Amino acid sequence: MEGVVRVSLPSMEDLFDLATPESDAVVEARLGLFVAATDQLQVLGSFTDEELVGLDGPDGAATAPSPWYSSLSEAEQQTALTAALRGLTARGVYRAIPIDSETATFAFHADPQVLALLSMRRYTGVVVVAERQTADQRDWAVLYQQRDGLWLTELVNHVGQHEFVLATGGETAQLVTTWSGAPSDVAAPDLDVVLTRDEVAGQDPVLEQVGRSTAAITVTRLDLPDPEDPDADRSVEETWSGVFTGPGGGYVSTAVGDDVGYHGVDLDGVLHHWRDVIGAA
Repeated sequence: MEGVVRVSLPSMEDLFDLATPESDAVVEARLGLFVAATDQLQVLGSFTDEELVGLDGPDGAATAPSPWYSSLSEAEQQTALTAALRGLTARGVYRAIPIDSETATFAFHADPQVLALLSMRRYTGVVVVAERQTADQRDWAVLYQQRDGLWLTELVNHVGQHEFVLATGGETAQLVTTWSGAPSDVAAPDLDVVLTRDEVAGQDPVLEQVGRSTAAITVTRLDLPDPEDPDADRSVEETWSGVFTGPGGGYVSTAVGDDVGYHGVDLDGVLHHWRDVIGAA
């Protein structure tokens, strides 16, 4: 893809360049990715559910779902996790360092850019979770706000493959607009209505055309409290909306007081909504 910089993974001979999560090399890698992403969208690679679970460690609490891994039994999860870490080690991305053989405790080293990616998922003030439902499957786009107007996008498909992209707010809005499936050559449908939640739950006939959409996307923006501010409100602010797309056009739903508004949108309208969601200028 023209204009896209792909980050290559290290080879086996690069093993000794691996770093701990707390090392300066991880900070430098993260800052380097931020600088690069201000000029060009950065594709940061793909990982599986079980690889990310292994890299996150036992204390990891990822926002993104792990659809394949979570469907396994506990024993199957352990087998998948072991295989994933062996694969990451063979690729030169990960290395476990035994600390105490009696307690089976260990520390791990990993590629600094991979650890930088994980830190972007973990340390953020805003997360946007979009769940897309089609006739036969679900997938997700999870957006993490970064510094300087950048966003990390994690695209998760129904079989647990995770693809990561770091880009500006405008590029991110364009990326998730494409992911939403909005048609490029269809005018905005003639719909602009506000309904009560009871009317929505009762499937008011005015929503029949929305119901013919082939993709329904639930969007939840989570504004998180500042962990560095001891006086900050510890509650999480949630803002929801919906995007519906199909051959007949697109629709956006938003809260209007205690009610729900629906209006038809074209491709630019879907893009405008995503820009509003992430606050892209």
